[in-house]
Amino acid sequence: MNPPIFVDDNGDLNIFGSAKSAESYLEPENINDPTMRIYDSEGRLLVLIHDPPDDWSSLFGAPGRKIHLEQIDEEPKHANQLRDALRSFLKYHKLSDEQLQSEPLSRLVELSLPYLSKY
Repeated sequence: MNPPIFVDDNGDLNIFGSAKSAESYLEPENINDPTMRIYDSEGRLLVLIHDPPDDWSSLFGAPGRKIHLEQIDEEPKHANQLRDALRSFLKYHKLSDEQLQSEPLSRLVELSLPYLSKY
């Protein structure tokens, strides 16, 4: 898993400098959200996983509130989807579509870095 981490929530893109930052932003309810896609910087799809409940929460029968990201692809199989999401995001931030169309994914990731979320 190579940061930054991109959380595409039905077209609303959030960018995080680390998996830890993304995990602090995301919630357990996001696990079952079919419109949310999470990628690393190369286009590997990531998934949210519930951490096992600690002794305190299991005492009261509460589900675990902690989550973490796991990589499900060894190879970056979703690079085109990430590239499309980044192009759309960067166009919204006033970058030229002509410039963005010819840029490789690595350059689009670089152009997105000024927009890292503060989590």
